[in-house]
Amino acid sequence: MQQKEKIVLFEIMVDRYGINAQEDQAIEEMAELIKAIIKYRKDKSDENGFDLIDEIADVKILIEQLELMHKIPSLVEERINFKLERQKKRMFPDLQ
Repeated sequence: MQQKEKIVLFEIMVDRYGINAQEDQAIEEMAELIKAIIKYRKDKSDENGFDLIDEIADVKILIEQLELMHKIPSLVEERINFKLERQKKRMFPDLQ
């Protein structure tokens, strides 16, 4: 799906369900991801691997939707870059 199409769909979802409902959905999906990770660590079966993939996809969708709902995608990207650079400096202090 193209980015423009995703944005339109996200906007329709927010209009239909509301911001609070979508935030609640994000919380629920993150909890399901936690459970899927724990389950996969215990048993790396194909079924549990699919559950993990499915929950990661759900969370990524809702994270992107949260960014757009709060009009902060570029701010989130800036923070991601900052945090990755900070981690790189911690891991490779000699490369500075």
